[in-house]
Amino acid sequence: MYWAQGGKDDGKALADDAAILGLILPVSEPEKDPDFYVLPENWPTVMVFLALGTAWRIDGMSGVWKGLDYPSVKTVMWAQGVKKADRKGVFNGLQIMERAVIDLINSKLKK
Repeated sequence: MYWAQGGKDDGKALADDAAILGLILPVSEPEKDPDFYVLPENWPTVMVFLALGTAWRIDGMSGVWKGLDYPSVKTVMWAQGVKKADRKGVFNGLQIMERAVIDLINSKLKK
C-alpha cells in the first residue's frame, strides 16, 4: 500500500491503490535528459562526482542531505587516478557540485 509505506512507491503500489479506489492515474512520459558539454578540464571532477553516487551523508531522522563523505572522496580520487597536482582543483569542483545538489534536494524536502 502506497500510503502505508509513507508515500514511497515501489513501482506498483500507487497504481494498485488507485485501481482499488477506481482512480485513473495520469500517464506521463519520463523526461529525457538533455545532453550537455563538459569542458575537458572539468571531466575528472565530473567522473569523481559520479563515482561518489553512494557516498552521501544523509540525516537518518530528517532525510536532510548533509554532504559528501570526504574520506570517500579521497578514496575515489585515488581509484580514479586523479594526479596529486590536480586533486585540489577536483575537490573544489566537487564542493561546487555538492552545494548545488544539497540545495536542490533539501529544497524539495521542505515542500
